[in-house]
Amino acid sequence: MRGNVIFDECGFLSDEMMSVYSAFAIVNKSFKSGKDRDGNRIDEIRLRAIPKEIPNQKFYISSASDTSTKYYSLYREFSKQMLMGNKDYFVANITCDIPLHPTIHGQVMAPLFEKSTIDSDMRTNPEKARREYYCEFTTDAGSDAIIRRGVISRNEEVRKPLLYNDTGDKKFVIAYDPARSRDNSVILVGEIYEFEQIDGSTDIRMRLVNCINLIDVGKKIKSPMQTPDQIEYLKKVILAYNGGADAYGNIVGIYIDAGSGGGGVNIADYLMPDWTDSAGIVHRGLIDKEYSIEYVNKFPNAVNKIHLMSPSAYKSEMYEAMIELMNQDKISFTAPYDSKDYLTVFDVDEKKLEEARKSISQELKKQKLNEKEFESRLNDELGKIQSVNTKMIKLDWQDKIALANMDALKEELVNMVRKKRDSGKDSFELTPEKANKLHDDRALNRIGYFVIKVDKLQTGNFL
Repeated sequence: MRGNVIFDECGFLSDEMMSVYSAFAIVNKSFKSGKDRDGNRIDEIRLRAIPKEIPNQKFYISSASDTSTKYYSLYREFSKQMLMGNKDYFVANITCDIPLHPTIHGQVMAPLFEKSTIDSDMRTNPEKARREYYCEFTTDAGSDAIIRRGVISRNEEVRKPLLYNDTGDKKFVIAYDPARSRDNSVILVGEIYEFEQIDGSTDIRMRLVNCINLIDVGKKIKSPMQTPDQIEYLKKVILAYNGGADAYGNIVGIYIDAGSGGGGVNIADYLMPDWTDSAGIVHRGLIDKEYSIEYVNKFPNAVNKIHLMSPSAYKSEMYEAMIELMNQDKISFTAPYDSKDYLTVFDVDEKKLEEARKSISQELKKQKLNEKEFESRLNDELGKIQSVNTKMIKLDWQDKIALANMDALKEELVNMVRKKRDSGKDSFELTPEKANKLHDDRALNRIGYFVIKVDKLQTGNFL
């Protein structure tokens, strides 16, 4: 079957996929051959008398992408063709101003979405918002980027953020990057887990499960998150992910930026004493016994879980660690968020699939196949098993904030570049054109440093 091809939301679709599917529209619809309904051959004169049909068309519909994509190159080429008067090409650049001011028969109607939604997205992730709402094609660091967009894409998973320790035995690391101005105080949470390799060995990996920008939380609860409020919220986050374990046993580490800008050292001081939560339960304090050695005797009950990280001392090492982990596929992200109130996920019936695997394997073993044939036949038979269904998962306001901030984190990563230094210790910065538009403090590098240290020392027995 050949016909019109509609590419919907194709902004970041690969070149190969676009080329393969666009081929379905290249045929001439007016071409006719064969016989008529009576079985008689259609002669050339009759063929020429048949009216020509409207040619197949290709529709490329999407929000803007970045300038490295196939979609952008088509956008440029089609725009040139249209400006030169070629009637076979048409480009419509539709910004958010149209759905914000819709009319029906000349009458102004309620907008498709609120302006406040755009303003919120512009604060959280300006790069994505400019693409989505204003049709502005953005640029990333390209070949100079420390992390390529493709590396992130292959490690994305459609999953709901995890807001607490749902099983009571999962292990988490928390990174907190405070800011006195409250413009970008971020808490990032990663779950540390063991991944079993094909050879049976285990590997320590991490999935990012939550990213909280405290300015978003403040707007939701209608109360500015000043430093004392941030500390109280951080305590709630720690309790949620600890899941009731003694001595914060499910919290592998709490990493705080010790730079002077956000007052991280002062914040750590407030975590040292024992404290009482809203339910009246007393909890032990938290301390960095290496950084705050002079306070160890003063707070003997405090648990050694805080790690104050000085950016000037560790920034280069943390970024190097993060780059290594990313390229080894040891950090996974949530999939891009489309601002909906739900996620559509694939639900795999693992029990049914495992039972089918065992049954099929037993039958194939009787046929004495070699390893390659065995795997091929097994995969073919498993592909026939109906074990995957789709389901919708509703999102609350905390889920939405987490997913939006995770997307912002990814935008920061693909816009970071390496700056060579004579000392051999490179610096890592946003590209010059993005330095005043994006932040670089979503705290991923602090988790990256922690995980690579754990991986190198092979101290995975705490999991």
